[in-house]
Amino acid sequence: MAGAASKFDKAYETLSVDELAQAPIAALQGVSESDAEHLEAAFNIKTVADLGTNKVLPLGAGRRRTGGIKGTTRLRGYFV
Repeated sequence: MAGAASKFDKAYETLSVDELAQAPIAALQGVSESDAEHLEAAFNIKTVADLGTNKVLPLGAGRRRTGGIKGTTRLRGYFV
């Protein structure tokens, strides 16, 4: 979990995988509030889980199931 948590802003690093999935997009390191607003306006993406399951963006299309944590999806280094 430390690997996934390190991709999030410090305030989110101690949350569970389920809580991280429901975190706002701006919780990801490098994603500003403005970026999050644009993603929501263009693609209705509000949470990290929305980003991972979006079929329009390549990130969502590139997701794959892992055998690791039950019910999670690995997204180029992120677990959702």
